[in-house]
Amino acid sequence: MPLVHVKRSSENVSYAVITEIISSIPEMVAKHLTVESRPEARLTAKDVSVHFSEKHEFDIMTSDVEIVVQANFYKERSEGLDDKARWIVHDICEAAKISSLKISVWIQLGYGGYFATL
Repeated sequence: MPLVHVKRSSENVSYAVITEIISSIPEMVAKHLTVESRPEARLTAKDVSVHFSEKHEFDIMTSDVEIVVQANFYKERSEGLDDKARWIVHDICEAAKISSLKISVWIQLGYGGYFATL
């Protein structure tokens, strides 16, 4: 169950644009991080949580929108992480029709547990 943190530099990114970006993230993360050969690593958009925050005066941001994806490690998922990050950025930019903003994606894989009630 990936957790995605999105931070916006509000002076450069409008409400309409960040709304489009956030709405596209679950589908893009699921598409690029799913591992079809491992049932426990198959993802849908409904498996992806997105948390949003605004730039604070103490933040030093290198992009207009910074996205950090945290997901469980699977060997198959770890292959080609830079390419997966690149494709997530590409697909988000296409979905949100963005060409003039700098968007960064970091994918962090680790060991973790997950449980949720109904």
